[in-house]
Amino acid sequence: MSSCERIKAAAQALEAFRAATADVYERYQQFGAGNLEPALFDRVDSAGKEVVRVLDDEALVDKICAKLNAAPAEWRDELASLVETATDLARRCVHFPQGLNFITGEAGMIPRRDQHESFVAALARLGEIHQELVADVE
Repeated sequence: MSSCERIKAAAQALEAFRAATADVYERYQQFGAGNLEPALFDRVDSAGKEVVRVLDDEALVDKICAKLNAAPAEWRDELASLVETATDLARRCVHFPQGLNFITGEAGMIPRRDQHESFVAALARLGEIHQELVADVE
């Protein structure tokens, strides 16, 4: 497989992960905490593992970073952190009864704005990285 094809495959893996996590967040917004099917997280988990495989391929990361004019360690660390954050928040949306809320005796469930903001920011940055990869190989 050529370098260009490998970078395209990495971009596809990243987009699959971003799409799966975005789907969880959109459904969470629509249906609320405790109302999502566990299979939604299975897609996130599987796609996240594929992105991690990309990050573990040092030669591929070096090629991507050479094309993006980025430092491999920093790029890898940023993407790994985004995958970890988005995966954790998607897990909370699907598997935790309170989702991205905290529960109080007086007010019931109150959204954790910091977690919502982190999820939205992670999704946006994943989209940006995907666009950088796609634009670079076209």
